[in-house]
Amino acid sequence: MRLSIIISAILLTLISFSATANMQYGYPPAPHYGYTAPVFLPYPPQYHPTQPHFAPVRHYRPVRPFPGPHSADPVKKAPETINEKTTGTVALISKPDNRIKPVVTEVVEPKKPAPKKVLPDSKLVFLQKVAPIVHKVNTEVMSERERLQSIIKVLEQDESMNADDSQWLQVRLKKYRVDGKLITAELLISELLPKVDIIPVELALAQAANESAWGKSRFAREAQNLFGVWTYDESQGIVPKKRAKGAKHLVRKYESMEDSIRHYITLLNSHPAYQLLRVIRFEQREAGENPDGFAMAEGLIKYSAKGEQYVAIIRSMISNNNLAEFRSA
Repeated sequence: MRLSIIISAILLTLISFSATANMQYGYPPAPHYGYTAPVFLPYPPQYHPTQPHFAPVRHYRPVRPFPGPHSADPVKKAPETINEKTTGTVALISKPDNRIKPVVTEVVEPKKPAPKKVLPDSKLVFLQKVAPIVHKVNTEVMSERERLQSIIKVLEQDESMNADDSQWLQVRLKKYRVDGKLITAELLISELLPKVDIIPVELALAQAANESAWGKSRFAREAQNLFGVWTYDESQGIVPKKRAKGAKHLVRKYESMEDSIRHYITLLNSHPAYQLLRVIRFEQREAGENPDGFAMAEGLIKYSAKGEQYVAIIRSMISNNNLAEFRSA
């Protein structure tokens, strides 16, 4: 009994001495060994380094690297490659996992122009036959316009016209339905000059094709009448087959298609029913533009009993058949 008490006292003394030494030199208790943080441990020489809970004088515990961005391994750059399956621009994105994610930018191709409508041979032959005649008559009208402008300049300078110009002017005043009792430069500018001008070829072609069924109507074949012009002079016309009972109008007969086109242009330039057409053309001239048939078609509202529907038909024929392409002689 006494011996056991002595042994227990000795053991307690050793345990107490060991704990006191550990606390004195900053060494953590043995159960806490394995911390990942580096610890500097200056141990006194009297403790042997072979003891299990002691470490050498200068000892660092290993630090385990954390995964992810703390890793010491350098990030590899993604190789620049092109995905052949894509058709757009490929952008390469580098990631730590060395994977490549292509970003395809869609390439917008320009729209191709719509194919031009191919006209049947019969229509094309008709247009190629009529268009040069319209250009010829328009050239005659432009010659009249230029001479009229030269006469206006003479009158603006308070000079007198010569006999030829005076006679020529009287014929044009009658032709274009202008009252010329008192001839002045202001009268010619405001009343006559807006009437002496061309009819756009696309407008003439559209009306000729519509009124003559592309040159196949009876009036076009027998009377050379391309525009359905009427007359009440029995010596100058033929009787329509479907004329209403009691009606007296005739279809005007011409010696040639050129006469028909010339009379048609004079009619649009002189008749009061087509004043709106001439106003549109005058405004285009004032704006420095060439006369446009599509816009001037609005002035044909009184040409047919169909009214606005007739205007829509003529404009549709201009667009659908690309008649503006015949503006060049």
